[in-house]
Amino acid sequence: MEKIREKERGSAARQWMELVEDVSLSDEELKRRLQDIHRGNLPSFAEIVVNPGCMNQCKHCIYPEDYACHNKALSVETWCRIIDDMYTRLEFRHFIFGGRGMNQDIIEVVKYVNSKYSDVKVGMIAEAFGLEMYWDEIKGLKIDHLDISVDGLKKGHDLQRNREGAFDLTVKMMKKIMEGPMKNRNFKKVAILSTLTSLNRSEILPMFKFFNSEFKVRNFFIAPVTVINNRPDASLKLSKRQVAQFIREAKDFFGELNDAYMAFNIYEDDLGFWFRDNAKDLYEKLKADEDYFEFKEERGNNEFHLFWYPAAINSCREFIMNTNGDVFTGYVQAYGKIPEANIFGNVMRMEGTKEEFFERIVEAPAFDFFVGQVKDLQG
Repeated sequence: MEKIREKERGSAARQWMELVEDVSLSDEELKRRLQDIHRGNLPSFAEIVVNPGCMNQCKHCIYPEDYACHNKALSVETWCRIIDDMYTRLEFRHFIFGGRGMNQDIIEVVKYVNSKYSDVKVGMIAEAFGLEMYWDEIKGLKIDHLDISVDGLKKGHDLQRNREGAFDLTVKMMKKIMEGPMKNRNFKKVAILSTLTSLNRSEILPMFKFFNSEFKVRNFFIAPVTVINNRPDASLKLSKRQVAQFIREAKDFFGELNDAYMAFNIYEDDLGFWFRDNAKDLYEKLKADEDYFEFKEERGNNEFHLFWYPAAINSCREFIMNTNGDVFTGYVQAYGKIPEANIFGNVMRMEGTKEEFFERIVEAPAFDFFVGQVKDLQG
């Protein structure tokens, strides 16, 4: 990445890389410059984990089984007040709900957003069993993008989801979605989210082709499984070399789809830097743009993207709220009882202007998490 395009110079990703490469900085200067990157790249959407519990027992899940014991659920009324505050004070116009099991509270909060805000985009993350359980209400919601978790064909998906019949039910629900809310435009876009593991690496691409040809699904996203605090089982994690090989296979494959967008997302910096030294055919194509590095290739009417979102600037892009309103850093869900050192603050205590709120985020002790990420990469 020695040659920097003009577009790259002002990007948060480029600035972040310059910090990593500048080992002469004092700890104080490193933190100050990283804070400035965050101040200049405030998040544009909020991701809300409404439900602390989950009826599923997916093998790749980062959440511990006792997560609901340590993280209380706010009431629907409280979430609606918080959304009002985030809309007016933080100026958010995009909310994403889910990430855990579906429940009635999520539906009620989305109904509230639908009824009150015509200029807000709503995203929902779900899986087949939750969709089936609440289908009569979900199909009437206004959803801009529904992201459905699918991790392979019948064998691989059922194995990773730890539930027999999971894939067949996913097919059944996809048919309902396409013939109902996608046709009547209640849902504007459907995407498939897949977690790459040692269980499903041979099934993800054929699964994409199946849903693309059978249901005309056009959007596909893949990310390798993350292991934090011994969650999930480390045997699910592919080696860095295997991840690189899968990306090459995906890059060769995507032209077989029809009018599709496929993206492979990297969130772990050690993987990105491993590419620099061991997969130059992928790394050297990455260009800094906004808060990520990206490689894009087109073939026919299909697109393939490789994204690397540096962990130390993830909060520029994602504003993640826990079930109790806490704003936290990435991956700490694996701890169940989330350490105070990883909590920026709570959205039930919003005061002052948008700039003042985010200034408190940047100045919070939890910001040292991002500083530590950069120092670890510097060695």
